[in-house]
This record gives sequence, C-alpha cells and structure tokens, in this order.
Amino acid sequence: QGKERLWVFSGQPRMPRIVSEDKGKTWTEMKPLGIECTMTFCSVPRLKDGSYVGLYHREPQVLQMQTTDGGVSWSEPRVVAEVQGKVPCEPFAFRSPDGKELCCLMRENTHQGRSLMMFSLDEGQTWSRPQDTPWGLTGDRHMGVYAPDKRLVIAFRDKAHGSSTRDHRLHHRGQQAGA
Repeated sequence: QGKERLWVFSGQPRMPRIVSEDKGKTWTEMKPLGIECTMTFCSVPRLKDGSYVGLYHREPQVLQMQTTDGGVSWSEPRVVAEVQGKVPCEPFAFRSPDGKELCCLMRENTHQGRSLMMFSLDEGQTWSRPQDTPWGLTGDRHMGVYAPDKRLVIAFRDKAHGSSTRDHRLHHRGQQAGA
C-alpha cells in the first residue's frame, strides 16, 4: 500500500523484531512473532501479488510464513522442506530470470553431502521435493543478486568435500539469462 518498511528479525527468543518506517532513522520494537526457530528469516522474497514469503528453519525443517501487509502480521508457519537423514537450513529463495519460478537453496547442516535446492512454480504455495545442488554450490549461507549482465551471482561459504577452497567464501556466477 505504498508504505516502505525496513525490518530486523532475530531468532531468539521467539522471533523478536524491530521496524523502521523512515528509512532507518528511527526504530520501533514490535511484538515478537512468537515462533520457535533455529534461525529467523534467511530470505523474504516478494511474490507477484505483492505479498512476501519468509523462509526460516527450525531443525530439522525449513518453514515458511506469508505476509500480505508488509510484515506487520504473518500467516501460521508451515513446513516446506524436510529430508530424512539431512538437516536443511538457511534457506535462500530467489526468482528465476523470467520471473516464473522460485528457487530455494539450503545449507545441509550435517555437512555429509551437498547442499539442497527446491523449486516452486506457484509462488511458494507448493515446493518440489528438495534435491542435491550441483557440487559447486555446496556450502553455507547462500545469498545472491543478479549482476547488470543478468547473471545470478551467489556468494556462500564453500563446504564441498575435497574442495581446495573449503571454508572460504566463494561466489558462483551462472550463465546469462537466455544463454
């Protein structure tokens, strides 16, 4: 509704939060969301209808909540990723270059294999079953942006077994959209 808000969420206790409606000049403490979590929202992508979906984890699951009022209120959490024998966490969701799909990269917290990824073609209403990422995206705390040349640049801490850059921060550049 044209109201710009900056939010800071914390994991404990029970997802407390503060908000600024003046571009960070002043901050107001809001009532905690009251949600148990291991780590608060790792990404909050905007959906086509203007709402936002917040993804977070509470071991051993990744959950999501949705807000239609700019973060003031949130839906009840629902589990969107759970993988037997693995611990998905730190979900980073982003939109495909054509805008039709959401992808979510997740750390695999046992570090016994590759990171995980899942996809949604319906704005986060449903997600595919989590699957292993390519070896080159195995790591922790994925974050990404689109570069001016339309390539997606994803930064993360390398956790791939046998990698010469293990435990270093890396970036992975995809191909240009449409290439």
